[in-house]
Amino acid sequence: MIVKTNVIDALKSAERSKDSKKSFPVVDLSNSKNVKGVWVRYESDFDYFVFEHSDETEMKDFQQKYGAIFYAIFPSPQNKKILAIHLKIPSKHRIALSSFFEDLILQFDPGNTDHSIWEVIGNWVERFTSFNSKILSEQEVIGLFGELVVLWELLHHNPNACEWWVGPSGKLHDFISNDWELEVKSSTLSDPTAQVHPIDQLQPTGAPFSLVIVKLIKETQQGEKLKLCADCFHGVDHTCTFVAMNLSQLIMKIRKSLNNKNRNIFDASLSLSKYKDEDKDRYLNRFAVGWIKHYRIDDKTLTLCPLTILPSVQYADIRWTLRASDYVLIDCDSDFWKNPAI
Repeated sequence: MIVKTNVIDALKSAERSKDSKKSFPVVDLSNSKNVKGVWVRYESDFDYFVFEHSDETEMKDFQQKYGAIFYAIFPSPQNKKILAIHLKIPSKHRIALSSFFEDLILQFDPGNTDHSIWEVIGNWVERFTSFNSKILSEQEVIGLFGELVVLWELLHHNPNACEWWVGPSGKLHDFISNDWELEVKSSTLSDPTAQVHPIDQLQPTGAPFSLVIVKLIKETQQGEKLKLCADCFHGVDHTCTFVAMNLSQLIMKIRKSLNNKNRNIFDASLSLSKYKDEDKDRYLNRFAVGWIKHYRIDDKTLTLCPLTILPSVQYADIRWTLRASDYVLIDCDSDFWKNPAI
């Protein structure tokens, strides 16, 4: 993502500090100045944000709001005579909510603190609701399933491929090695689409980088059971290695293929998603793979990203939809899985 403040670095500095009550300023990188009236600190697995000059006239203790955040009204740590909005958010969401943090800080109006803060929070309600949910939504299942399909293909050629899977950690791309990067998008639509955010998610990285689109076929209760993979459907001679299965079955299939070391790496990454083995009976929808194709992202890319936006265009954030049929996609064959950098 395009970084406009040092808020993540400020939170990391606060976390490293031995003084949990110490507050750190946030710098607006466009002018290298501290954002007035804004402070952050860290304490016991929570990131704290302070926005001075609240309109509230009485102090309020922390109360939960929208599942992922808590808010209170207390004096500012820098000026006890000024009441401020205090937000605390679990630090495990720090990377995933970095865009939200920047929105809060850059939209903060010290002359209208409460309205400016709650206006931004209101725009992020849906995201907070998803964080509060203890199980994966259908779209989250489809996304995780697609990433695991790609991991399964990579494992055929490198038993240590689990080290490259970083999708659940909230990093910009889903697979990152020393030599290449992959961003995976999955869809059950006949013409697959991909929701792209942040705007620089499909920006060239300097390293070989590909967008991988996984077309999934969802088994319906009314239709015939899906028993075969895509090549079976299309009559292609092959060795069938992937039949229709649900999310939990795919996870078990991957685990069984790994040695103890790589299984621990896999489970550590998986734990960063909302998937839990005890919830496996909630994920009974079965999927088969229709196809897997890739699109190379380089300095000639035709995707929407900062490279293809005129410098004179001003924007705070962009979320856009990519449609597979609008691009010339290449089948992911064995050579690609052996070395996605080629």
